[in-house]
Amino acid sequence: MVIALLIVVCVGNYVYKHTCKVKPSTNWRSIYRNTPPKLPPDSGINQISMEENLLYMDKDILDAQEKGKADIFEVPHSCLVIGEEIGKGAFGRVFKATAHNLLRLPGTTTVAVKQLKKRPTTDEVEEFLGEIQTMKDVGRHENVVALLGCCTIKEPLMMIMEYVGHGDLLQYLRNVRKKHLDTFRIQTNGLIPMGEIPVANSQPPRGRYLELKHSASTISSDASYIKQPETPSTLRPSVTETMYTMLTQNSSDSSQTTLETLDYVLDNKELHNFALQIARGMRHLEEKGITHRDLAARNILIDARKTLKISDFGLSRAGIYVNTKTKKLPLRWLSIEAIRDNLYSSSSDVWAFAVVLWEIGTLGGFPYPTVNNHEILEYLSQGKRLDRPEICSEILYQLMLKCWHENPESRPTFAEIVKQLQPQNQKIYVDFNSLGPDYVFPPTREQVLESRINEQDNTKH
Repeated sequence: MVIALLIVVCVGNYVYKHTCKVKPSTNWRSIYRNTPPKLPPDSGINQISMEENLLYMDKDILDAQEKGKADIFEVPHSCLVIGEEIGKGAFGRVFKATAHNLLRLPGTTTVAVKQLKKRPTTDEVEEFLGEIQTMKDVGRHENVVALLGCCTIKEPLMMIMEYVGHGDLLQYLRNVRKKHLDTFRIQTNGLIPMGEIPVANSQPPRGRYLELKHSASTISSDASYIKQPETPSTLRPSVTETMYTMLTQNSSDSSQTTLETLDYVLDNKELHNFALQIARGMRHLEEKGITHRDLAARNILIDARKTLKISDFGLSRAGIYVNTKTKKLPLRWLSIEAIRDNLYSSSSDVWAFAVVLWEIGTLGGFPYPTVNNHEILEYLSQGKRLDRPEICSEILYQLMLKCWHENPESRPTFAEIVKQLQPQNQKIYVDFNSLGPDYVFPPTREQVLESRINEQDNTKH
């Protein structure tokens, strides 16, 4: 009798403890709906610690992992020390941060943290989580920005990425263009002997992270992105809209010192190396069955060692994808089938890659500067393509034309492109010195917009 009573007491005590214990929720939807947001204030404070019970959150993560609601990328907010805001958009904000003990990265690591905004729509949450999943699927590659961690079981939802703080390829190319023009100007004026020409004092932004935006520009008909009409489909639509934003300039002295070592080189071999790096990164995506959909020089980051890293997977999808919703898309980098049928695949990425080769060959030129957006599909359907820049060799231009074949199946794969670009002894971009004194670079996007604004002003007068 006594033994039976003891058993009843023990069982009752066990049940009481486990029913009264507060269990952390592992359902991100219920957490996101019921927990008030704790976002960093817009007060300009440099360092913001995400206060949280580390032990409790670790238990929360373990429980979520056991139930299959989180994986090894999941980290507690408490491992992050959020620093300055370096970008923002309709989706939320991007911060430079310090992370502690990330996956395969013990100690502290400087990272970029993309944080979802307050009160997002269901589609926005799904898109944000979809981008995180895409980056997980991409995995690690030297020429692709890496996902280092994420916070998805408790708000605010965050994506922790590799920090690449030396700007994007487009800005780098334009700085090289400026150096070339400054060098030529000095040489022709005879101010400084050859070999003693200084580097142009033009600094890039500290970095550039691509962000999502829904509002159209007032000059959107001439911008890099254009909205496509909605078409019916059973596939999940993408609600992310892509833009790019300069990072803030209030950097530390050490960061600025590092930037000054990034030289802008007038070297055809470097341009060749850039093309090969991008091709290798895209070959990796091709092997993973991922379509990027927004490959452009502005979406390729550059680090201190001049390693290029493909970024911005907000529009990326697995396999062949049919776009199903009105959104801003990079029209001037799109293939014919993408513009006409909203159809995207690795072959449409190959088309965009050739436009990037053209951007490299023009040192940041704006594609089709004399063609309006509404005329581009007809222009391409007539068999017209971007002209060969003088910096591009005939060998490279023939590759570009293959990438711009109207039939997607006739375009080379990225694996084939890498093989063709591999031999480092061939020149795919010519020496800058071979450019004639009367050579004029194709205009940049800003120059095109400025010219059209001036035309509008002249028309009014």
